[in-house]
Amino acid sequence: MNAANFENIIYIISIGIPIALFVLFRNYLNDKRKYLPILVIALAIAILGIFLTLNQIGENGLFVFFIVPLLSIVSYRIMFYFFMKKLNREPIDTFGKKSKAMFWDRLFNIAFFPIGLFLPILFVFVLRSQIA
Repeated sequence: MNAANFENIIYIISIGIPIALFVLFRNYLNDKRKYLPILVIALAIAILGIFLTLNQIGENGLFVFFIVPLLSIVSYRIMFYFFMKKLNREPIDTFGKKSKAMFWDRLFNIAFFPIGLFLPILFVFVLRSQIA
Protein backbone atom coordinates (compact mmCIF):
# COMPACT_ATOMS: atom_id res chain seq x y z
CA MET A 1 0.00 0.00 0.00
CA ASN A 2 1.50 3.31 -1.02
CA ALA A 3 1.43 6.46 1.11
CA ALA A 4 -1.35 8.15 -0.88
CA ASN A 5 -3.73 5.20 -0.40
CA PHE A 6 -2.94 5.06 3.31
CA GLU A 7 -3.57 8.80 3.64
CA ASN A 8 -6.93 8.44 1.86
CA ILE A 9 -7.91 5.63 4.22
CA ILE A 10 -7.11 7.84 7.23
CA TYR A 11 -9.26 10.66 5.80
CA ILE A 12 -12.17 8.35 5.06
CA ILE A 13 -12.08 6.78 8.52
CA SER A 14 -11.84 10.10 10.34
CA ILE A 15 -14.77 11.54 8.38
CA GLY A 16 -16.76 8.30 8.17
CA ILE A 17 -16.97 7.64 11.90
CA PRO A 18 -18.99 10.79 12.75
CA ILE A 19 -21.24 10.40 9.71
CA ALA A 20 -21.94 6.74 10.52
CA LEU A 21 -22.70 7.59 14.15
CA PHE A 22 -25.01 10.45 13.19
CA VAL A 23 -26.89 8.54 10.50
CA LEU A 24 -26.94 4.98 11.84
CA PHE A 25 -26.42 5.16 15.61
CA ARG A 26 -28.00 8.47 16.55
CA ASN A 27 -29.85 6.93 19.49
CA TYR A 28 -26.46 6.05 21.03
CA LEU A 29 -25.39 9.68 20.80
CA ASN A 30 -28.63 10.84 22.43
CA ASP A 31 -28.52 8.44 25.40
CA LYS A 32 -26.09 9.49 28.18
CA ARG A 33 -25.24 5.91 29.16
CA LYS A 34 -24.51 4.87 25.58
CA TYR A 35 -22.76 8.14 24.72
CA LEU A 36 -20.04 7.78 27.34
CA PRO A 37 -18.41 4.65 25.80
CA ILE A 38 -18.48 6.32 22.38
CA LEU A 39 -16.85 9.40 23.87
CA VAL A 40 -14.15 7.29 25.55
CA ILE A 41 -13.39 5.46 22.28
CA ALA A 42 -13.24 8.76 20.36
CA LEU A 43 -10.98 10.21 23.05
CA ALA A 44 -8.69 7.15 22.83
CA ILE A 45 -8.53 7.52 19.03
CA ALA A 46 -7.72 11.24 19.40
CA ILE A 47 -5.00 10.54 21.96
CA LEU A 48 -3.53 7.90 19.65
CA GLY A 49 -3.53 10.42 16.81
CA ILE A 50 -1.86 13.07 18.96
CA PHE A 51 0.74 10.56 20.18
CA LEU A 52 1.55 9.40 16.63
CA THR A 53 1.74 13.00 15.43
CA LEU A 54 4.00 14.14 18.27
CA ASN A 55 6.30 11.17 17.66
CA GLN A 56 6.38 12.09 13.96
CA ILE A 57 5.02 8.77 12.80
CA GLY A 58 3.36 9.25 9.44
CA GLU A 59 3.70 12.12 7.03
CA ASN A 60 3.07 15.78 7.84
CA GLY A 61 0.89 15.25 10.88
CA LEU A 62 -1.43 12.86 9.08
CA PHE A 63 -2.67 11.24 12.28
CA VAL A 64 -3.96 14.53 13.64
CA PHE A 65 -7.07 13.66 11.61
CA PHE A 66 -7.90 11.16 14.35
CA ILE A 67 -9.15 14.17 16.34
CA VAL A 68 -12.08 14.72 13.94
CA PRO A 69 -14.40 12.03 15.43
CA LEU A 70 -13.95 13.45 18.95
CA LEU A 71 -14.63 17.02 17.83
CA SER A 72 -17.67 15.92 15.83
CA ILE A 73 -19.14 13.87 18.67
CA VAL A 74 -18.62 16.65 21.20
CA SER A 75 -20.14 19.24 18.85
CA TYR A 76 -23.15 16.93 18.35
CA ARG A 77 -23.68 16.71 22.11
CA ILE A 78 -23.42 20.48 22.48
CA MET A 79 -26.01 20.96 19.74
CA PHE A 80 -28.15 18.22 21.30
CA TYR A 81 -27.97 19.95 24.70
CA PHE A 82 -29.21 23.27 23.30
CA PHE A 83 -31.94 21.54 21.30
CA MET A 84 -33.15 19.73 24.44
CA LYS A 85 -32.98 22.93 26.47
CA LYS A 86 -35.02 24.88 23.93
CA LEU A 87 -37.62 22.25 22.93
CA ASN A 88 -37.54 19.76 25.84
CA ARG A 89 -37.32 16.79 23.47
CA GLU A 90 -34.80 14.91 21.37
CA PRO A 91 -34.32 15.90 17.73
CA ILE A 92 -36.04 13.61 15.26
CA ASP A 93 -34.51 12.29 12.04
CA THR A 94 -36.35 14.20 9.31
CA PHE A 95 -35.18 12.26 6.28
CA GLY A 96 -38.17 11.70 4.00
CA LYS A 97 -40.59 13.56 6.29
CA LYS A 98 -42.32 16.67 5.01
CA SER A 99 -44.07 18.02 8.12
CA LYS A 100 -43.72 21.74 8.72
CA ALA A 101 -43.83 21.06 12.45
CA MET A 102 -40.33 19.59 12.21
CA PHE A 103 -38.59 22.86 11.39
CA TRP A 104 -36.23 22.75 14.40
CA ASP A 105 -35.47 19.07 13.83
CA ARG A 106 -34.65 19.75 10.20
CA LEU A 107 -32.50 22.74 11.17
CA PHE A 108 -30.65 20.59 13.71
CA ASN A 109 -29.98 17.87 11.12
CA ILE A 110 -28.84 20.32 8.47
CA ALA A 111 -26.69 22.31 10.92
CA PHE A 112 -24.84 19.23 12.15
CA PHE A 113 -22.92 18.76 8.91
CA PRO A 114 -21.28 22.20 8.78
CA ILE A 115 -20.88 22.50 12.55
CA GLY A 116 -20.21 18.90 13.49
CA LEU A 117 -18.24 17.77 10.48
CA PHE A 118 -16.83 20.59 8.37
CA LEU A 119 -15.63 22.81 11.24
CA PRO A 120 -13.66 19.96 12.89
CA ILE A 121 -12.15 19.03 9.53
CA LEU A 122 -11.24 22.67 8.85
CA PHE A 123 -9.73 22.92 12.34
CA VAL A 124 -7.64 19.80 11.71
CA PHE A 125 -6.46 21.07 8.31
CA VAL A 126 -5.30 24.31 9.95
CA LEU A 127 -3.68 22.39 12.80
CA ARG A 128 -1.99 20.03 10.34
CA SER A 129 -0.58 22.94 8.34
CA GLN A 130 0.92 24.31 11.56
CA ILE A 131 2.54 20.95 12.34
CA ALA A 132 3.92 20.31 8.85
